[in-house]
Amino acid sequence: MTPRPGSVICHTTTAAVLVSTVTLLLQLQQPVELLAQPNQKDTTDGLDYSIDRIAYEVTKSLTKRPALVIWLLDESGSVSIRRAETVTRLKELYATTTRPHPLYSAVVGFGEDTHFLTPQPVNDFEALKQAAEQLQHDTSGVETVFGALLESLDRWKTFPGNGVQIDVSLIIVTDEVGDDQDRLEDAVKACNGLKARVFCLGNAAPFGQSKGRSHFIYPDDFKEFIPVDQGPEVAIPDTLRLPIWPSADPDPLKQVSSGFGPWALSRLCTATGGQFFIVEDTSTVTFPRAVMRAYTPSYDSLADQQKSVKTNQLRRTLAECAADTRQTIPSSPHFSIRADSRTTARVELADAQKTLVTIHDLATSSVSKLKLCADGHSPNTDQRLQAAFDLAYGRAMLQAVRARELNHAWAERRLAPTEFHNTSSNTWHLLAAPTREPLAANRDVATRGTALLRRVTAQHPNTPFAYIAQAELDRGTGWRWEESHRVYNNPPDTLVRPLLIRGVDRKTRKRRAIPKERPKL
Repeated sequence: MTPRPGSVICHTTTAAVLVSTVTLLLQLQQPVELLAQPNQKDTTDGLDYSIDRIAYEVTKSLTKRPALVIWLLDESGSVSIRRAETVTRLKELYATTTRPHPLYSAVVGFGEDTHFLTPQPVNDFEALKQAAEQLQHDTSGVETVFGALLESLDRWKTFPGNGVQIDVSLIIVTDEVGDDQDRLEDAVKACNGLKARVFCLGNAAPFGQSKGRSHFIYPDDFKEFIPVDQGPEVAIPDTLRLPIWPSADPDPLKQVSSGFGPWALSRLCTATGGQFFIVEDTSTVTFPRAVMRAYTPSYDSLADQQKSVKTNQLRRTLAECAADTRQTIPSSPHFSIRADSRTTARVELADAQKTLVTIHDLATSSVSKLKLCADGHSPNTDQRLQAAFDLAYGRAMLQAVRARELNHAWAERRLAPTEFHNTSSNTWHLLAAPTREPLAANRDVATRGTALLRRVTAQHPNTPFAYIAQAELDRGTGWRWEESHRVYNNPPDTLVRPLLIRGVDRKTRKRRAIPKERPKL
C-alpha cells in the first residue's frame, strides 16, 4: 500500500504519539482496513498512516490471544504534549471499548539509561497516561535504544505467566539511530526468540551520511534544527563523499534524503517482521517512496554483507572507494586570492594548490580502482548497485578533471598575479564555468564521466543517484577568473619593542635611552 506524508514528529510529541496510537488500539475491535489513505506526494509514511498501520497489526493479534505493546520512548528533548485535546476523548473511548482479549501496555524511556515507567504492564488507561507523563528529559546526548529493548524483553519475557501465550510488539519512537548499534544482532536474536515484532516511528536517513538534522523544541517553544545521528541508510556505504567545488561546504549534498530509515533500526524492524515508518524527513531534497522501493538496501546482517562484499569484486571496489573518501576531506581551498602585491598573490596561490593534493589523489585513486571493474562489466540487475557504481565512477572522473583544471588555472595565475584589467582591482575570484571545455589532456576522461552521469539520470530518475549526477553535470569542470577590489586591513606590527629608560651608558658615561629588560610574567 502506498504510504502518505503526515504530521511532523519531534521530541515533544513522543508521549502524544503514544496516546494517539493507544486511542486507535482501544477503538478497534476487529481487523479492519487501514484508516489512512495514500497521498499523492508519497515522500514519507506520515504519522497518521504509521499509527493506523501499527494499530491494525496489533488488533489482528487481539482476535487470537492477548497482546503486549512495549513503548520505547526517546527521552531526548522536552516532553510537553497536548494533553488537553486528547485526555477527555481517550477516557470516553476506554470506557466504551470492548476487546476479545486483554491488551497490555508498558512504557519505557531511554537515553543514557533505561527507565521503566510502568513497573509491570498495565491494561488501565489512567495508569498508562500517568506513566507517559513521567517521561524524563535526558541531556546526556546518548541514546541506548538497543540496550533498552534488550532490558525490556528480559524483564517481561515470561509475562503474563502461567503458560499464557501472548503477542509482543515493541514500538520505538525516536529521531536517531542509537549509540549502541553494536548490540543490534543481540536485539534481533532476542526478539526472534520471543517472536516479538519491532516497529519504529523515526526519521529518514540522509543519503550516504551519518549526520542528519532534527527539530528541537525548547521549553519556551523556540524551534531549531540540530545535527543528529540519523544514518546512513546502508550497512556498507556505496557512495563517494566528494565536494563539488567551488562550494565552500566540503560536503554540499548532505541534505539529500535516502528515502529509507537508518540501517540499524530498519534491519531490526525487518528482521523481526515489523516495519520502520518514516514519519518525518527533514532533508532538503526528497524522493517518491514508490520509486525508491526498487533501490531498497540489503537488510541482511552486517557479517553476511561483509562476506558478500569479499566475494564480489564490484561491491568490494565500490566499498573501498567509498571508505577512502570518508576519511578526512580537506577544507575548501581559497577561491578568492589577495593580489595587492605579487608576493602576497603567489604565496596564497601556492597555499591553495597544496590543499588540492588530497582531493585530487582521492579522485584519481577511485578512477583507477573502478576502471578495473568497469572494463568488461555488463549492466547489473541490481538497480541500486548499478546506479551506485555508475554514479561513483562518473563523479570520480569529473572530480579528477575538475581538480586538474583548477590546478592549471592557479598555475597560470601565478605567472601574472597582479595583471588586472581594472587598475583598482586587487583580488582574484575563481568561479565555476560549467560550459567551458576542458584542456585537451583531460577531455577524454571528462567525456566518459559525463556519459556515465547522463546514464544515471536517464536510467534512475527521481532518485538521489540521479539528483547528485545532475548536480555534477550542471557544475561541469571549467573555471573562470573574475577580479574585484577589496579593502584589506593589514595586521599591526607585532614586533615586541623594548622598553626604554633614560640611563647612563657604562662605556661613554653619557646619558641616553637604553633598553630595559621586560619583567618576566
